[in-house]
Amino acid sequence: IYASSTRSYCHIMLSAPEVLRPYIIPAVPESLRVHIIEGENGMTVRSLIFTAAAFSLIAASVPVGAATLHVPSEYPDIQAAVNAAGEGDIVMVAGGTYTGASNREIEFTGANIVVTSVPGPELTIIDCEGAGRAFAIYKGEDSTSVIRGFTIINGSSGNGGGLYISGASPVIENCVISNCTASMNGGGVYYGYASAQGYIRYCAFYGDSSQYRGGGIMLDQGYGDFMPVEISNCVFYD
Repeated sequence: IYASSTRSYCHIMLSAPEVLRPYIIPAVPESLRVHIIEGENGMTVRSLIFTAAAFSLIAASVPVGAATLHVPSEYPDIQAAVNAAGEGDIVMVAGGTYTGASNREIEFTGANIVVTSVPGPELTIIDCEGAGRAFAIYKGEDSTSVIRGFTIINGSSGNGGGLYISGASPVIENCVISNCTASMNGGGVYYGYASAQGYIRYCAFYGDSSQYRGGGIMLDQGYGDFMPVEISNCVFYD
């Protein structure tokens, strides 16, 4: 993790590898290594908490009045469903491996929506095929926007090989982000310039890398003028 700010902090809760094993592709190694890497401008790590908390699936709740859009039974790909979704809607993605141009570089439209898999990350895979990242969220979405329950593999981009978030504050939860690369920063996730509290929780990062900073996650808060991101119940390993 690389956090860039004068006021950055990371709040990290780690689960035991044997708890995670059913959700990881490939399986979690017996030795789990976690790296809190360099910061700048006097960055401090305010709390670093190690626990054996369970890596549990988080059920999606559907707000009253929200529409539910199903992929692929109603929409052929994830981007088509996201484009059709309005404020508060939920995109439900069936299990399977999703590839192709409309299942990567998936951009939210500015509406706050939930994009969630039905069976969880072990059965719902977005394979970016080295041709881009999975999601890009940068139109001011808040923490009622959620990405939940995907394994994201083989992402590649400049900033944010797996996911790119800038100027927005979505929740990323119950995801596996594996073998994603960035030619600049944030091999797994680039999360920057959030104007409200953002969250990454119940996620596992495996084999992600970047050329410069944040092989797993790059948190970019500029010079401390933006909100920090809370990272909890996540694991990072090579």
